[in-house]
Amino acid sequence: MNQLIVSHENKFVFIEVPHTASTAISAELCEYYGGERICYKHANYSEFYAQASAKERRYFVFGAVRNPLDAMVTEFCKFREDHKGSFSNSANHKVNGGWVEDGHVEKYEFIRETKGDFAKYFNRYQRKIYFNWFLLGHRRFAKVMRFESIKDEFDQTLRLMNITPKRALPMVNKTDRPDSFGDFFTPDLHVATARCYGPFLKYWGYSLPDSFGSIPVPRAAKLQYALVDKVANSIVRNVCLTHNNKKLSWLHRLVSR
Repeated sequence: MNQLIVSHENKFVFIEVPHTASTAISAELCEYYGGERICYKHANYSEFYAQASAKERRYFVFGAVRNPLDAMVTEFCKFREDHKGSFSNSANHKVNGGWVEDGHVEKYEFIRETKGDFAKYFNRYQRKIYFNWFLLGHRRFAKVMRFESIKDEFDQTLRLMNITPKRALPMVNKTDRPDSFGDFFTPDLHVATARCYGPFLKYWGYSLPDSFGSIPVPRAAKLQYALVDKVANSIVRNVCLTHNNKKLSWLHRLVSR
């Protein structure tokens, strides 16, 4: 469950971003650093800010970012391997009171029907301009950790808050998948991947896999991403952008064309 972790003792807020070791970090913050869970699944910074006191709004806010191509492959493998039986067990489905969304079930069933064909999965679900909605308001964060070096980044973040780390961050909930995510992106997917993911990769200092060669990121895609990022970060402190908010739906449409 992706929530927010707040510590009034240490005056911090942790924004859970899926596939960035957020499960391990949240557990660690709650067990060792006075953290407690607030809000609900898919909560973001704007929802914290809307309900926070003036004092709480000055807390140290942090989250994490990950190469979205790597995260996409991890998600695909979770569905393909039915990670921990999460998707095949109907007791886990939201309609039965569980945590698995209808969209998760749809993707799981689609991957089963297509016998784990990544290209078909990509073409059906991943062809929009990528924008990580869990990072809404990231310009207001005091720290955005990098998943690729998350243990060191978590340690450094604690020290930025004048907190002495109790232990090294443990690894939990690891997905069984090949190490090289770039191998999943066959040449027929390169142009679409550069268009959809190139702007986010560039913004956050990532790059396309070497196998893509010199495929350019279209200027229109860069402008589209920049517009949404600017608008989202401009209104995040004035509008509570819940996942069903009309303004957030409008932003979604900007990157869905």
